[in-house]
Amino acid sequence: MSCDRSSLAGAAREEHRYERSSWTSTIDAPLIGAFLTHLETDRGNSTRTRNNRLAAIHSLYRYAALQHPEHAQTTARVMAIPTKRYQQQDISDLDLAEIKALLGAPDRSRWEGRRDHALLLTMIHTGIRVSELTTLRVRDINPGRAAHLQITARDANDAVTLTRETAATLDQWLTERQGQPDEPLFPTRQGNALSRDDPPTRCSRSSKPPDYADQMNIQSTS
Repeated sequence: MSCDRSSLAGAAREEHRYERSSWTSTIDAPLIGAFLTHLETDRGNSTRTRNNRLAAIHSLYRYAALQHPEHAQTTARVMAIPTKRYQQQDISDLDLAEIKALLGAPDRSRWEGRRDHALLLTMIHTGIRVSELTTLRVRDINPGRAAHLQITARDANDAVTLTRETAATLDQWLTERQGQPDEPLFPTRQGNALSRDDPPTRCSRSSKPPDYADQMNIQSTS
């Protein structure tokens, strides 16, 4: 909330309207409305982000209503600013053909492609989050009998059973990886852990040429 309040204060200063002792009267509904418009038009924020900022402002003004009852009219006008409706995008699961296309995209003749194939297979068969995937260490994989993946990033320190295909692929990857127990399971070429933004980007860089993707009925990412 502090960044929104400081942004509003900055806007008020530009209009020579801001006084620390009476911000509830100077930062009024028109100014807040202009700020919300600025978020969408100038900063390119989504409607959802705009609504989140407005919710934080409403929370602040509910508190202000108790502390500054003399500005009740200003507070009421701010509280009357409505949220915007937006179309929520449906997220659907991948079907079998899409999964096969995704797993077939990495070029396994390259080191990065073999890593990304193992990474994607692990994601699909375990349902692991990207944030958990990037924190996996070599020691977290047990590819033997009763093969499982230890997700230490979770509070419960969950053990997830691996399918035979996933266990075999990870066993091959561990043999090629030749990493120490505390090193990242899926590292960069430099040996560092992937960031949360890396998996989809890395996959697109290690994927096969676009004509292969076209055959599989998918579009390659740029």
